[in-house]
Amino acid sequence: NARAGTCLVKGETTTLAPLFEEILRAVPPPVYDDAMPLQMRVAQLDYNDYVGRLAIARIMNGRVAVGQQVAVAGLATVFGSGAMTNSIAEIENNDALFVIGSNTKENHPIVALRMIKAVRKGAKLIIADPRRVPLVRFAHLWLQQRPGTDVALLNGMMHVILNDGLLDSAFIADRTEGFDENFRENIAEYTPATAEKITGVPKEKIIEAARIYARAKRAGIYYTMGITQHSHGTDNVLSIANLALMTGNLGKESSGVNPLRGQNNVQGATDMGCSPNLYPGYQRVTV
Repeated sequence: NARAGTCLVKGETTTLAPLFEEILRAVPPPVYDDAMPLQMRVAQLDYNDYVGRLAIARIMNGRVAVGQQVAVAGLATVFGSGAMTNSIAEIENNDALFVIGSNTKENHPIVALRMIKAVRKGAKLIIADPRRVPLVRFAHLWLQQRPGTDVALLNGMMHVILNDGLLDSAFIADRTEGFDENFRENIAEYTPATAEKITGVPKEKIIEAARIYARAKRAGIYYTMGITQHSHGTDNVLSIANLALMTGNLGKESSGVNPLRGQNNVQGATDMGCSPNLYPGYQRVTV
């Protein structure tokens, strides 16, 4: 009973305030290794009693904030905003779709339907995921990278694009910075052969994926918590942003970088300023 401030615990009416005080006493702030995935942290909790169950619910809900904050931190650094750059309606007009770290068909079925429509119109779908997710059956190419090797895979693709001259030089000159000073040097070591050793993806597939993405007139990238739920999640997001920037796949229809949120209205919540460090519209609290 929310109005009365009570709830049922094991069949008995209990007031909420003492219950939450008990939770705070029973569940001390955990200390984890930064590299430990959130799912492993959750698994360590004892949820045999109601206190544990409430605690695990709190952490599972916290997954929304973790994934969203990584996406915002990465994309906002590059683009000034952590939101999708393009609308869902534009997906079916993509010429190429690069889906990485996302079980789209199960977790975002409406978005997946748009992707399938694009494939039926002739678009090429590239899936990068260690698992054989249901959307793979519609894919032109499946890159089955080892878990945690997303940056190496993306760097390998960017090396191919750079080496083959498939980048958008005009876009890079007009709208980016640091390309010649740092980017070329960092990417130089990630040859397809090197990326294959790290990721386990055959170099031929890395080359083909890079060429499909770079040659498409309207190429969109779509990812979710398979990219953000890592100790290096922000680096994953930054690498995705770099891939879109070097090919000029921003600021035009049916392209861009599009994070698919893990829970309902996570995007809307952060748009409206629910993050502690941001006002509505991603205006920073501190200047």
